[in-house]
Amino acid sequence: MLNLLEHPHLFDGGLARAMAYLALALILGQLYWRHRLQQGPAWVWLVWFVGTTGMLLALNSIWLSVSTANGGQASDRSMLDMLSTQFTRAWLMYWLGLCLSLWLLRRIPWLSLLSAIAMLLAMGLSAHAGEAGALHMVFWLDVLHMGLALLWLGSLSLMLLSRLSSPDAEITHPISARTAAHSPARAPIGLDDLKRFSMLALPLFITILLSGLARLGLGWEENAGFAFTYAMMLLFKLSAVLGVMLCAWHLRKLLRHRPFSGKQFDNGLSAEYFLALLLLLFTSLLTQLSPG
Repeated sequence: MLNLLEHPHLFDGGLARAMAYLALALILGQLYWRHRLQQGPAWVWLVWFVGTTGMLLALNSIWLSVSTANGGQASDRSMLDMLSTQFTRAWLMYWLGLCLSLWLLRRIPWLSLLSAIAMLLAMGLSAHAGEAGALHMVFWLDVLHMGLALLWLGSLSLMLLSRLSSPDAEITHPISARTAAHSPARAPIGLDDLKRFSMLALPLFITILLSGLARLGLGWEENAGFAFTYAMMLLFKLSAVLGVMLCAWHLRKLLRHRPFSGKQFDNGLSAEYFLALLLLLFTSLLTQLSPG
């Protein structure tokens, strides 16, 4: 723990990245569910607030680091040094993509997706994997791993929101089909939707695991091992991954069980989402630590 506390701006930088990840995940989740769920202006402003707050926290960490390097005093030179860093440019690119993606979300979805991909690339450039530039394989592995993981998290987020906001926790496809025929964007997520998401989530999660392992192997080879603090945080992350996998296995069993219990499924879904948020936090802290 003492070694963790020696890293400057670990927790504020980790919180910034977690909020930025979450905002991007929610955009990707809405794009996935766009034919089934439509969020109102309040949701758009909430996502914008979360992403913008994350960006401001990250810029504050960069500013403090640059000021410390210049003797602890703020000056015009400190501002120029801050603006000249790759990390600052990447975070500004993220925020621009955030604004565009949210504005285009209901107007032109495919352009909103392109803006979200730009946000994803910006997050990659602001991490350790982006220090070597976009021409290295480790950068693209990191972007692939991060993008698929955020798509899964965002889809899970909106699915849980729809399930918990449904007036009938036991809702199944025969009920939701009638509602969906008149207003599919307002109908709550039903049993058939859950089955389709489960079929997508399995290969998606396997790809996330494989890309993560490949990224881990390249990092181990590049740094000839991992530093103690990095390895410890990695262990926390892998523990959260194991918990998510166990929850997902339990939920797949519930989907095949007859009669289907919506309340039991929603309880398991809530547990999986809690572990997913822990995984997001550990991942965000991990990106703030140097592997070597």
